[in-house]
Amino acid sequence: MPTARPCRRPHPARDAPRSPSRRSSRVSRRSSSARSSRWPSRSSCRRPGTRRRPSASCSSSTASSPACSASPRGSRARSRSCGGSRARRSRRPGPRSVRRRSWVSSSASCRVRSTRCSDAVRTDSPPGPPAPRGGVVVTAQRWESLTFLHWPVDPAVVQRWLPPGLTVQVLDGATWVGVVPFVMADVRVPPLPTLGAWSTFPELNVRVYVQDRDGAEGVWFLGLWAARRAFVAATRAAGVPYHPVVAAVTGDGSDVVRYRFRAPGRRGPFPVPHEHPALHSGYLDAVVRAHEVVDASSGLASWLTARWNGYGSRAGRLWRFPVEHEPWALRRGSLDVLDTDLPRRLGLPDGVAPPLVHVAAPVHARFAVPRPVR
Repeated sequence: MPTARPCRRPHPARDAPRSPSRRSSRVSRRSSSARSSRWPSRSSCRRPGTRRRPSASCSSSTASSPACSASPRGSRARSRSCGGSRARRSRRPGPRSVRRRSWVSSSASCRVRSTRCSDAVRTDSPPGPPAPRGGVVVTAQRWESLTFLHWPVDPAVVQRWLPPGLTVQVLDGATWVGVVPFVMADVRVPPLPTLGAWSTFPELNVRVYVQDRDGAEGVWFLGLWAARRAFVAATRAAGVPYHPVVAAVTGDGSDVVRYRFRAPGRRGPFPVPHEHPALHSGYLDAVVRAHEVVDASSGLASWLTARWNGYGSRAGRLWRFPVEHEPWALRRGSLDVLDTDLPRRLGLPDGVAPPLVHVAAPVHARFAVPRPVR
């Protein structure tokens, strides 16, 4: 039996084409009525859960706007005038002027705004000097109870200790080797704060004065000792020959300081090129007394102390570490006690003359990112 096919007759009322103007007006009326039944029009208030950016008259804080301050809190009038939400918490960030401030990671900028930086950077050190020119600060510290002990040395002897690219500096036919004991305090990596007592420890270094191929003057360290093993490991990884040491620096609050350093003879981790072979161990016991003020801006005192670069060797290259601190305030010093084997380890003759002694006031130092020497 043949299957009957459904037949549909045209319905004049149902199938008649609709006028475009009639359809659009119906949709417009329906959408308008639906929108008005759900929330007020966009001109008077925004959708709940959102916030409109204020107009130019309300872009400042609401306390300074007459329209905002006159209306009661939470009222519809204030919501319309300031473009804020009426009852719900905002999900969209507010105007730029009231957004949460994002602190920049620069200790220098936080020093200027010290009253507003308590949540970002907190340090026990008072404000220090600016960063070295053209460099990003990688470590900041304070040097306290610092004494310079200097012996004159034959420049030819010192040149044998230096890596390629450095030349010994000479003043009046001689150069000098320095032994510098002090306390390194509040060591930190900006913008991080200090780690309390862990960031303060004694240090001892032996140094000579050099010039690189670029003409920059600085300090080459023959040996350094620090009483923090983590600090020793980090600096040796950067090519600076630190060694662990047992040390104590004490004073009675007057002008007398006692230094006691005993290097256990163990090298730190990470081999460092051009290390002095005899300076991985040694000892120093000294009592220093400070006297009258010395002019540190000229003469031999300035030549020995005003140095703004340190050097290290790593990965087959020579690196320069820019440093900046306040000008030295020096006093002449004398030795009540001196017992050390460091001059002998450096090859100085027995019976060498007593060293030249300078005692320095505390300074705040900042080291910048090292740069390779050409």
